[in-house]
This record gives sequence, C-alpha cells and structure tokens, in this order.
Amino acid sequence: MLRILSGCAFGAALLTSTARVSAADPAPAPSGSALPEIGRVTTSDRRSEPIDRTARPTFVIDRARLDATGARTVSDALRSIPGVAIYSFGPFGSQSDYGIRGTNSAQTLVLLDGVPIANVSSGTIDLGTFPLVNVSRIEVVESGSSTLYGTSAIGGVINIITGARRGAEVLLSAGSFGDDDVRLGAGDGKIGVAFERHVATNAFAYPMLRYGTVTFPAATRTNSWATQTALRFTALESFGSGFSVRADLGGDATRSAVPGRLDFPSPRALQSVARNNALLEVTKTFSNSALSLTLSGARSALSYSDPDSGGETNTYDARTQ
Repeated sequence: MLRILSGCAFGAALLTSTARVSAADPAPAPSGSALPEIGRVTTSDRRSEPIDRTARPTFVIDRARLDATGARTVSDALRSIPGVAIYSFGPFGSQSDYGIRGTNSAQTLVLLDGVPIANVSSGTIDLGTFPLVNVSRIEVVESGSSTLYGTSAIGGVINIITGARRGAEVLLSAGSFGDDDVRLGAGDGKIGVAFERHVATNAFAYPMLRYGTVTFPAATRTNSWATQTALRFTALESFGSGFSVRADLGGDATRSAVPGRLDFPSPRALQSVARNNALLEVTKTFSNSALSLTLSGARSALSYSDPDSGGETNTYDARTQ
C-alpha cells in the first residue's frame, strides 16, 4: 500500500512538472546579429580570412600569450600548441628540432613574414635559438600544405609574423640557473624597434646516473652557458587605393658552450650562430584577392670550435628571393 501511494505521488509530481514545462515561455527567437569575429589569419590559405573559416587546422599565438608565458624563443612558444612536437637537446641556447603531427623538421616549413627562412644546406632552422624580438604573432597550420607552399610543407607551416608594438616597453628579469633577460621596445603600431638580450649560465647539479652497466657519479654540469642578442626594426604603412608597404630588418647572434655527453665532455667547445634578414613587400589589395611583390634576403653563419680536439667547422648559408 505504501508503495502504491508513493507511486501515485511520484506520478502527480511528474504531471505537475510536465505541465510547468508546457506552460513555459517559448525560447526567444535569434536576433539575427552575426557572432563577433575571433580573428584573422593569412597562412592557411595564403589570404586574409577569419580563423574559423580556414581550410586547415590553424593555431595562433599572439603577443599577449608570448608575454604571459615568458617565452624567449620560437621553440618555447610552440610547446603549448597541440600536435606540435619540440625536441630540445639541452637548456636555453641548445638546438631544438620540431615537427607537426609526426613529421620532422625537414617536412615542416618555417616562414618569416611569409618568406621561407630555412638554411639551404640542411633545409631546416634552429628554432631553439630563434628570438621573438618584434614578433607580433605566430600562425601554425597543421596539415599538408604542399599545394600552396611546396614539398617542405608536408606536415604543415609555421609562420613567424613581425609587427610594431604600440607604446614603449622595458623588461628586466632574473631567474634560476643564472638567467638574465633584458627587453626594450618602442613603436606607434606602424613603426617599431625592439632589442633583446638573454644570458644563462645553465650550470646545475645532477645526481648519480646509471645507463645499463655504465654509472656516472653525481656532479655539476659545466660549460653549458649561452648568450643571445637580437635587434629588429619593423614598419608597416597603408596608403590609399588598397596599397600597403611592409619593411623588416633584423639580426641576432647566439653564442653557447657545448658541454658534450657525460661520457665524452667538451669543456672548451663553443658554438656561434649569427643570422640577419631583410624584407620589403608591396601589396595591392582588391575586393577578393591581393597581389604582393616581395624582395627578401637572409644570411646565417654557424661556427663550431673545440680547442681540445683541434676541430673547427664553419657553415654559411644565404638566400635571396
């Protein structure tokens, strides 16, 4: 009997709830106004378009996110992007390989303002030492883009886009492992110049390590320091009739020690990387298309020396297009 009464009470409550739902006001009709645009990108389809309409998965790292994460190099910035793998061979100043969705560095195209910057000799570039000075955002396209960019874009495209910051900036910071950073910049949104300096001792203690039958006693990692200096000037001006001009001139130099493996240390080995680039681009924008004329040049020099082994290697790369 108690069960029957309980069931009747539940049925009454259910009918009451149903009646309330039926009596509720109908959902408001859509206002008809379009949703606000999230942002625009240019890399995915080689034209300016809303990011939600791109033909390929595209991620954007803007300047605000770069500042919030404290990234100092492009490889630092890319670590938070899903599908992008970064393989670093040490602390700040060390080489970093990269890949998108299982591809390697040679299958991932890296652009600076839409222009390829990979070394001619290797087909890749070291993003672990590529600075973020005057970089406004990084666009990452994850999927094959060879139809638009050639065979080097099998895995995708990483486009480093420069821009002039609005206002002045002074940043001084210090951290563990002897990390000291200086960043200075000024601009009005159209013309800007920025300077960065990074120093790291990278000296740290490590415990006893055992690999198979080989044992390494606890010690302190030495000859692992790195310094970097970078300077960049960027200008972007728009004129009437859809014309715009972009100019970019930059250079960076990284000097780092090469400690070597634990079983084969190199206490005096040094490596230096110097890069510089220049770009001038004139664009005419139409209603549904854009025509650009770009003149660019890039040069890099890599030198390695180890006095203890008597070896020295220098590699120079240059490209004009």
